[in-house]
Amino acid sequence: MLLWNGGMQTDLRYLKYKYPNFKLWVNGHSLGSALAWAASAWVVNIGLYKPEDMKVVVMGAARISDYNFAVWHTQTFPYNFHILHRSDPVAHTPTFLPSSVPFTTLFYPKTEVW
Repeated sequence: MLLWNGGMQTDLRYLKYKYPNFKLWVNGHSLGSALAWAASAWVVNIGLYKPEDMKVVVMGAARISDYNFAVWHTQTFPYNFHILHRSDPVAHTPTFLPSSVPFTTLFYPKTEVW
Protein backbone atom coordinates (compact mmCIF):
# COMPACT_ATOMS: atom_id res chain seq x y z
CA MET A 1 0.00 0.00 0.00
CA LEU A 2 2.97 2.30 0.52
CA LEU A 3 3.73 2.30 -3.21
CA TRP A 4 0.07 2.69 -4.14
CA ASN A 5 -0.57 5.56 -1.73
CA GLY A 6 2.87 7.06 -2.37
CA GLY A 7 1.99 8.21 -5.86
CA MET A 8 1.29 5.17 -8.00
CA GLN A 9 -2.48 5.54 -7.64
CA THR A 10 -2.41 9.22 -8.60
CA ASP A 11 -0.16 8.56 -11.59
CA LEU A 12 -2.25 5.65 -12.83
CA ARG A 13 -5.51 7.57 -12.48
CA TYR A 14 -3.99 10.53 -14.35
CA LEU A 15 -2.75 8.30 -17.18
CA LYS A 16 -6.11 6.54 -17.38
CA TYR A 17 -7.81 9.95 -17.69
CA LYS A 18 -5.31 11.27 -20.26
CA TYR A 19 -5.23 8.06 -22.33
CA PRO A 20 -8.63 6.37 -21.88
CA ASN A 21 -7.90 3.62 -24.44
CA PHE A 22 -4.53 2.81 -22.88
CA LYS A 23 -4.00 -0.89 -22.14
CA LEU A 24 -2.32 -1.52 -18.81
CA TRP A 25 0.59 -3.95 -18.79
CA VAL A 26 1.45 -5.30 -15.34
CA ASN A 27 4.66 -7.29 -15.02
CA GLY A 28 7.21 -8.39 -12.49
CA HIS A 29 10.13 -10.70 -11.91
CA SER A 30 10.62 -13.02 -8.92
CA LEU A 31 9.19 -11.21 -5.87
CA GLY A 32 7.96 -8.49 -8.24
CA SER A 33 5.71 -11.13 -9.78
CA ALA A 34 3.81 -11.47 -6.54
CA LEU A 35 3.42 -7.69 -6.47
CA ALA A 36 2.24 -7.72 -10.09
CA TRP A 37 -0.43 -10.35 -9.36
CA ALA A 38 -1.57 -8.45 -6.27
CA ALA A 39 -1.53 -5.08 -8.05
CA SER A 40 -3.50 -6.38 -11.03
CA ALA A 41 -6.15 -7.79 -8.69
CA TRP A 42 -6.28 -4.51 -6.75
CA VAL A 43 -6.65 -2.33 -9.86
CA VAL A 44 -9.55 -4.48 -11.08
CA ASN A 45 -11.25 -4.70 -7.68
CA ILE A 46 -11.28 -0.91 -7.22
CA GLY A 47 -12.75 -0.54 -10.73
CA LEU A 48 -9.91 1.41 -12.29
CA TYR A 49 -9.40 -1.06 -15.15
CA LYS A 50 -11.32 -3.95 -16.62
CA PRO A 51 -9.40 -7.23 -16.82
CA GLU A 52 -9.77 -7.33 -20.61
CA ASP A 53 -7.90 -4.00 -20.78
CA MET A 54 -4.92 -5.41 -18.91
CA LYS A 55 -2.06 -7.72 -19.76
CA VAL A 56 -0.35 -9.53 -16.88
CA VAL A 57 3.07 -11.06 -17.59
CA VAL A 58 5.32 -12.29 -14.80
CA MET A 59 8.66 -14.09 -14.84
CA GLY A 60 10.21 -16.48 -12.36
CA ALA A 61 7.46 -16.17 -9.78
CA ALA A 62 7.22 -18.24 -6.64
CA ARG A 63 3.94 -19.83 -5.64
CA ILE A 64 2.29 -17.13 -3.57
CA SER A 65 -1.41 -17.77 -3.24
CA ASP A 66 -4.08 -20.12 -2.12
CA TYR A 67 -6.11 -22.09 -4.64
CA ASN A 68 -9.05 -19.67 -4.68
CA PHE A 69 -6.93 -16.65 -5.63
CA ALA A 70 -5.09 -18.63 -8.31
CA VAL A 71 -8.38 -19.77 -9.87
CA TRP A 72 -9.92 -16.29 -9.60
CA HIS A 73 -6.91 -14.62 -11.22
CA THR A 74 -6.76 -17.19 -13.99
CA GLN A 75 -10.47 -16.82 -14.79
CA THR A 76 -10.50 -13.03 -14.46
CA PHE A 77 -7.55 -12.07 -16.64
CA PRO A 78 -7.72 -13.34 -20.23
CA TYR A 79 -4.12 -12.25 -20.92
CA ASN A 80 -2.15 -13.71 -18.04
CA PHE A 81 1.20 -15.45 -18.52
CA HIS A 82 3.88 -16.75 -16.19
CA ILE A 83 7.23 -17.24 -17.91
CA LEU A 84 9.62 -19.57 -16.15
CA HIS A 85 12.74 -21.60 -16.64
CA ARG A 86 12.61 -25.26 -15.68
CA SER A 87 15.83 -24.95 -13.64
CA ASP A 88 14.71 -21.88 -11.70
CA PRO A 89 14.32 -22.99 -8.06
CA VAL A 90 12.20 -19.94 -7.13
CA ALA A 91 9.45 -20.92 -9.55
CA HIS A 92 9.18 -24.37 -7.96
CA THR A 93 9.23 -23.42 -4.28
CA PRO A 94 7.64 -23.49 -1.89
CA THR A 95 5.12 -26.16 -2.71
CA PHE A 96 4.01 -26.86 0.85
CA LEU A 97 3.84 -24.80 4.02
CA PRO A 98 3.93 -25.93 7.65
CA SER A 99 0.68 -27.36 8.96
CA SER A 100 0.25 -24.31 11.22
CA VAL A 101 -0.68 -22.24 8.14
CA PRO A 102 -4.43 -22.33 7.29
CA PHE A 103 -3.69 -23.58 3.78
CA THR A 104 -0.64 -25.76 3.28
CA THR A 105 -0.35 -25.85 -0.50
CA LEU A 106 0.57 -22.81 -2.57
CA PHE A 107 -0.44 -22.12 -6.15
CA TYR A 108 0.08 -19.56 -8.87
CA PRO A 109 -2.25 -18.45 -11.63
CA LYS A 110 -1.98 -19.99 -15.07
CA THR A 111 -0.83 -19.84 -17.91
CA GLU A 112 2.75 -21.05 -17.61
CA VAL A 113 5.21 -20.60 -20.47
CA TRP A 114 8.33 -22.77 -20.26
